[in-house]
Amino acid sequence: MGITSKDSSKVGCTIYLLIICVICYVAYMWGEAQWNYESMKKETTELLKFIITEKTPQVDKYKKILVDKAEQCNIDLYEEDIEITQNDNGSVFELYWETPVELPGYTYYLEHNLVVTRKRGY
Repeated sequence: MGITSKDSSKVGCTIYLLIICVICYVAYMWGEAQWNYESMKKETTELLKFIITEKTPQVDKYKKILVDKAEQCNIDLYEEDIEITQNDNGSVFELYWETPVELPGYTYYLEHNLVVTRKRGY
């Protein structure tokens, strides 16, 4: 018995379904990483609004707070990946982290670089 057109149709359908599943999985993982990025951006902006009012910056304290906030947002962030710059005009937070998107046999790392700036008086 040979391969019928009915059998090849099943194989083609299975391949299309597998491709659609892989695309949906990648989209879900990217969406989750983007959601975590936006959550961290919100938390960082709120913290910066509070910090801008202080006269003497406590950089180490802020870094620990940001690491805790990142943990709440499901982000692996380390203190050495955080830069806090404060001058007379305002403050700048720079954060960097990578989110792994794991596929069978391959891991892709989404790079996130978050810069939040706040000027005094605004």
